[in-house]
Amino acid sequence: DNRSGGAKPLDRLQPAQRLDDRRDAAAAFCELADTQPLRLKLDGGLRLFAAIAVDDDTGLAKSALEALANLVDVDSKPAVEAARVAAAHNASLFVGADPPLLPSIVGALELTDMHLRFHAIQFLHKLLALEPSRTHEVILAHPAAVGSVLTLLDDQREIVRAEAIQLVLQLARGAPAGLLNLLAFQGAFDRLHSIVASELEAAAG
Repeated sequence: DNRSGGAKPLDRLQPAQRLDDRRDAAAAFCELADTQPLRLKLDGGLRLFAAIAVDDDTGLAKSALEALANLVDVDSKPAVEAARVAAAHNASLFVGADPPLLPSIVGALELTDMHLRFHAIQFLHKLLALEPSRTHEVILAHPAAVGSVLTLLDDQREIVRAEAIQLVLQLARGAPAGLLNLLAFQGAFDRLHSIVASELEAAAG
């Protein structure tokens, strides 16, 4: 829970009023979540970071998104089994939240900052890997999320667009018929085909 290693940065983040204090607390928690298998509660934990993910301050929002991605990551921590348990716990709480937290992540996708988009995509990658069915359900219940993801395919920064392509493919993998229909209706597969054809043509000279 919030007391298992991450309490001090969270305690500093919640009541802090000065922007510098909030930035420092969010960055400190992000570093901790990168190395330690932390399990957060929903209120005062995951919900807090989802709200900060769309903060007007880019640095604060970036730390929040990166922290969320770290909280559902199982690859970068030495204690693999503990990390797996913690990541599964955090992912389950996130997708089961009511009201849903996904709109905050979608909001970050709609911002133009490269780092915000990258970390939001990374979080969705990891969430889909851990909770594919329930993530599909949440996205299907918020169809505007699909449009926000597809908008990323137009990003001219290679690191963002490459991750966006992988996200669309991951989103379609094992998706229910309703979500596949929504992806098709919004032109996801046509756009992927166009991107591949364009890159093949460029490679051929």
